[in-house]
Amino acid sequence: MTEQLTPPRAAPADPASRSGVTTVWLVAAAVTVVALVASRLNGLSRSLWWDEAFTAHRYVRGGAEIIFDPSQYYANNHVLYSLLASWTTDLLWTGDAVLRLWVVGPALAGAGLVLWWAWRRLAPAVAVTATALVVISPLAVRLQTEARGYGLVLLSASVLLVVTSRGADHPARWRDDLAVAAAGAVGMLTFPPVVTLYVAHTGVWFLRRTTHRLRLVALTAATGALTALVLRPLFGPMLDNASSVGSRAADPITWWSPIVGPFTVIGGPSFNPILPGGSSTAAAVTMVLGVAGLIALLVRSRSLAVDHPHAGFEVGLQLLASLGVSIALLGFVGFSLLDRYVAFTLPAVMIAVAAGIVAIARLATRDRPALTATAVLVVLALAGGLGAERVHAETAQPRQEFAGAVEAIRASDPATVVVRRLHVGYAWYFGRFEVDVVRTDDGAEATAAFCDGPRPAVYVPDPDREPADGPACLGDAVRHSVPQRVGDLEMVWYELP
Repeated sequence: MTEQLTPPRAAPADPASRSGVTTVWLVAAAVTVVALVASRLNGLSRSLWWDEAFTAHRYVRGGAEIIFDPSQYYANNHVLYSLLASWTTDLLWTGDAVLRLWVVGPALAGAGLVLWWAWRRLAPAVAVTATALVVISPLAVRLQTEARGYGLVLLSASVLLVVTSRGADHPARWRDDLAVAAAGAVGMLTFPPVVTLYVAHTGVWFLRRTTHRLRLVALTAATGALTALVLRPLFGPMLDNASSVGSRAADPITWWSPIVGPFTVIGGPSFNPILPGGSSTAAAVTMVLGVAGLIALLVRSRSLAVDHPHAGFEVGLQLLASLGVSIALLGFVGFSLLDRYVAFTLPAVMIAVAAGIVAIARLATRDRPALTATAVLVVLALAGGLGAERVHAETAQPRQEFAGAVEAIRASDPATVVVRRLHVGYAWYFGRFEVDVVRTDDGAEATAAFCDGPRPAVYVPDPDREPADGPACLGDAVRHSVPQRVGDLEMVWYELP
């Protein structure tokens, strides 16, 4: 007599039960999509903060002539975004919401694409969980709504992950190769370090037996040539900036940064609001869940695998390319490990973490679909409740309220507006609202203009680096302020009636 050494497998769920679980996931997906769209469309007209204002003031206003001027280059110049925003504001109007169209639109398209793909390729549970994690992530909110190029970067990363994760039993088609090439071009023209992600994904795809290798190489070469041709005037300053920008705010990429790095720098700020212990705890939890998800996808064991094990393996390989190979290549270029610089790994991080959550839930519930769905949805509901306030705050109140301050100053109809250092945020809004400003770098001149000049007079200190020698009569002036989310939590100016 032979003993049964392996535990009995759970009986397969009946069709009615599976249909009921699928309905639950459909409802959950609908709620998640509504929450995603509502949270990203909220506050589109809020004031720009420093980075956004710098991009708008220098590049969007300056147009192609400034965008491609090497002497004007800075890392804030996300070239494709700057061009599209400049053209759009010329056609429509120069409003904060218009500047965010080319961020929110592509970001929502990328998130929707990943949801659809994960539902079909992996499992509804993974698709809904990954999208819900994006909804509750403050970092994702910033990347998907700030008036910069990260929406286009996330769309590029989403297309690269989705298309190159097609099953090995599906021969690559022309439209697949063209989609990968177009996504690579969009990403690189917006944020050149996306070249590392493009190389990583296409490199793994090249090894597949069903890939049309000659066509893939030809299109990759053409994409690289086009990108190089467009960005050629800026190559010098781009390379000069690579190792210096962000070096004071982040650690350099080292041997342990691949895989670990994206989970820590994306997971920490994403899940900090919903976990006790700060960003370090959130980063550690993200890494544990993400690694569990990678194992679930790659090992293909019954207890950890998603609904389609072979699909999971293909996806797992591309996740390793995104989280590992691209970061290693980025280190060779000299970049630091900063959330903005590895923003293109956000879709991969969320899919890996979602797969980990679902895999653990399946183990805990012995792979019973109804219990698994209940467990996962309870976790997501708790996380959503804990993170909702922080997500709302990201878009409800500006990080720096330059627009509100300038509108209030203009409403007071001052005869004189004096600044010691014209912050780029103020420069953008004073120019937009056609407010004349007296700018001086000398304390005595500031005193003469503000204290002895025409009244009512307004003095606007720099919110970041105000000189110590302000106007002598500042103590006699009335202090005004509007709230904001960073710095001293308010934007301040002074008025002499």
